[in-house]
Amino acid sequence: MLIARVKGSGGYILADLSEDEIGRARLAGELFIGALGKVDEYRILSYYCNSCSKEIEGSPIIRSDEAREEVAKGHILMEQGEYICRECNAIIARYKVFNKPGKDPNAIMVEGRKHYDVSLRRVIEGRVGVFYKGNRIGLIKDVVVKGRNIWLLVEKDDSNDELVPWNAVEGIKHDGVNVKGKVCSKCRYENSILDAYCTECGNEL
Repeated sequence: MLIARVKGSGGYILADLSEDEIGRARLAGELFIGALGKVDEYRILSYYCNSCSKEIEGSPIIRSDEAREEVAKGHILMEQGEYICRECNAIIARYKVFNKPGKDPNAIMVEGRKHYDVSLRRVIEGRVGVFYKGNRIGLIKDVVVKGRNIWLLVEKDDSNDELVPWNAVEGIKHDGVNVKGKVCSKCRYENSILDAYCTECGNEL
């Protein structure tokens, strides 16, 4: 077991972790609670609260709930929880455990992922907009990581959720994430990545 510092949007924890847990928590060279999930309280040595601006001995309060909620096309939210400061009740971090039916139950839904110069903290702390050709098409709710595959879980402006593959991201600007279009195989018209049918010819994308 190794003592490691694992970040959240409102601070960090110092915890005794296995090498497997450290590998699971690692995103873009740093460790994140959102990717790690729930750690037993007795293994947390101390934590830092951004609201209190100090390190506190022992574990924060850990609250978790089973969910069993389908968030997008067969992707199941199994459990979600929060690490909460014992002194001021500020949220140190949130986590979500996510999987598909019949698949690895330890798959994690996380709140951040690197893409070139992407600020992980900005993705974690705020609902970042998703844009196609300068027009907003939704907001990022989460970043889904399963094995080597990564998707953005996007809440579309019609309030429905959609998974967008990470390789569709063209870049990050100050106001959000820019994504590529989806080219119709029939007429070659470029549609929004969230379109199910071609707006030019009606072909299913």
